[in-house]
Amino acid sequence: MVDTDEILAKLQDFLRTRPMLLIGTGLSVSMGLPGMGELTKFLENDIPKRCVGDPKLTSEWTNCLASIEAHGLEDGLGRCTVSQELLQFIIEATATVIDLKDMQFKRQLIATSTKSFPLAKLIKHIIDSLPPGNPCLDIVTSNYDHLIEYACDVCSIHCCTGFSGAHLQRFSHETLVGDSYSLTVVTGKRAMKPDFRKQKRVRLLKPHGSLKWQQLGSETFQCSEMIENATRVIITPGLTKYKASLTDPTMNCHREMANQSIRSANSIMVIGYGFNDSHLQTVLTERLIQGMNCLIITRHLSDSAKMIVQDYPHIIALEQSTTGLTTWYYQGDSNEFPGQLWSIEEFVDKVVG
Repeated sequence: MVDTDEILAKLQDFLRTRPMLLIGTGLSVSMGLPGMGELTKFLENDIPKRCVGDPKLTSEWTNCLASIEAHGLEDGLGRCTVSQELLQFIIEATATVIDLKDMQFKRQLIATSTKSFPLAKLIKHIIDSLPPGNPCLDIVTSNYDHLIEYACDVCSIHCCTGFSGAHLQRFSHETLVGDSYSLTVVTGKRAMKPDFRKQKRVRLLKPHGSLKWQQLGSETFQCSEMIENATRVIITPGLTKYKASLTDPTMNCHREMANQSIRSANSIMVIGYGFNDSHLQTVLTERLIQGMNCLIITRHLSDSAKMIVQDYPHIIALEQSTTGLTTWYYQGDSNEFPGQLWSIEEFVDKVVG
């Protein structure tokens, strides 16, 4: 086994590079939100009810389900040509089950000590290390849920997704890309004077959409309730996945900003992400070729992630070992060491402190 203290020191050095974050479904699943397996079971029960009375849609879903059972949800849907009507059923069902778990997590978070939320502690640690001239932490996520937004609330950090307003928030590109300022009173030699300074914030980029995003006409809104005649702005696995992210103006704006963030980042920390999004990975691969520092923590490295780690040995990767401990990959070598540093809970406890 490798020296644990040496590994902790290496990980602490990495955090000093002020990484941006790339967060995938692995984090959400670890917090109790549905993964692909649970989502598949829900769709199996829910979609037939939505197709009742329409033999054509029922037949279409039966074909999709056979493909899903043979190849898994994402790959299975990717092999099907899905009609717009069935796609909307899948989107609504997906949003329903994730929204339910999301609300349960929020209630649990409020009822318990919010200080125990490790993601919030990690975000605050990185934010506090940023220079006053650029106190913005970019976080990119493929998730629809609000775990990152909740984490920002817990640590009292402003979270910007490009929406502004009160109950009925509107999206604008300028809000997403622009800086935020706060009024500060500066004490000088003779008197106090007001001064505007850049505000610490998270810019949260969700290129796959979000639970409360809704499109009505040509505008995209964020609202806690569904607006009549509005459609949800989220994408689901399958052939329409990338087309939707390119044609929807809000998701496309988030995707472009995510790529820009990756291009300009000093380093990137990847949490629970499977490396199955070709849009983001094109730019990420370019940066890895250039030698950008990268840390991956996840329960299990996907096949795609294993290839990334193999191709770019300067990446540090942590996953659960076959014995329940931690496997460390770095510079073409792998070792096992005690503990579960692959989990965000223990990572924050041991590395952030």
